[in-house]
Amino acid sequence: MVAGRAKPQVASYTLAEANYRIMRNTKDLDWTIRYNSLSDMQAESKRMIRENSVPNALFRPNNTTSGKLLRLEGTVVSKAPAMDDPELGINEPKTRHVGPAIHVRAPDGRNAVLYVNDNVPALMPVGLEEGKRYSFVARASVLKSNVPQLDLISYDLLNE
Repeated sequence: MVAGRAKPQVASYTLAEANYRIMRNTKDLDWTIRYNSLSDMQAESKRMIRENSVPNALFRPNNTTSGKLLRLEGTVVSKAPAMDDPELGINEPKTRHVGPAIHVRAPDGRNAVLYVNDNVPALMPVGLEEGKRYSFVARASVLKSNVPQLDLISYDLLNE
């Protein structure tokens, strides 16, 4: 910005305001990785559903895996899975508003759909490639389906 002849104070203010906006918009999100695998998150989700389904159970709005972070190791099966694949249950509006979906398979064979915001790969040291294994950090979506729907936060390529 300064190289573009902007005044240093204006450039500093613009950058600081962008940082403050990000901090304000994400302050209510949980940034602790709560689950170390897809199976851990799914087991916790089932437990919470059982607890919440008990007759006369107390309402606990935080008793959910939605919005929580998990670490997931998996192989990219497809960077462009079929939108009409009933097994994956890809949410078309989410692909428009968040980013394209990718199909990932965990080492135990469980499938997941990761929605990839365009900014994520731009910040990572390597691109996503089909057939390669990665460690992903993703946020569990409020979307419920047989295959977990996750928002990709970051990833690392794993050595084979």
